[in-house]
Amino acid sequence: MKFKLKVTTSRTSRMEELVKASNFYAATKFPDRSPHMREPKKAEILESWEKRRNGFKIGNI
Repeated sequence: MKFKLKVTTSRTSRMEELVKASNFYAATKFPDRSPHMREPKKAEILESWEKRRNGFKIGNI
């Protein structure tokens, strides 16, 4: 007599697997975006643009 045992994973372990996979995907897709220091001259130019436009608008530089 043969018995097929159905292996079921708990919902939490499945969710943990999904979270690990999504963390890996996010880490590979998006590089580390740690803050960096801008060159003083570039920072000054960007700040002047910001003041003229009442805030920085991406794509309209």
